[in-house]
Amino acid sequence: MTALLSIRDLTVSYRRDGAEVAALKHVNLDAAAGERLAIIGESGSGKSTLALAIAGLLPASSRIDGCLDWFLPSSPSVGAKASPSEGGVKERQPSEFITRST
Repeated sequence: MTALLSIRDLTVSYRRDGAEVAALKHVNLDAAAGERLAIIGESGSGKSTLALAIAGLLPASSRIDGCLDWFLPSSPSVGAKASPSEGGVKERQPSEFITRST
C-alpha cells in the first residue's frame, strides 16, 4: 500500500523557562490508507505532541524539524501534500514527496 502519511525525522521542542525542551526526537512512521495505527507510551512520552503535529495544531512557540507529509491523490500521477507548517494543500509530483521542512 502507498503511504497516506509519511513522517521522517520529526523532532518537536517547546520553549520553557528560556530553554528548549525536546518533546519528540527523530520520529519516523508511515501510515497507509485504511491502516490503523496506535501510538502508545508512558505519560510524558510525546503521544499528544505527535498527534498535535500530525493535525497541524502545535502552538506557534514550538519548534518543528523534519518532514511530515500527507499524500492526498488527485490523479494517478500527481499527489497533494498537506503540510501543517505550510498551511494548506499543494499539488506535487511524486518525485517531490520527500522534503525537509523546518
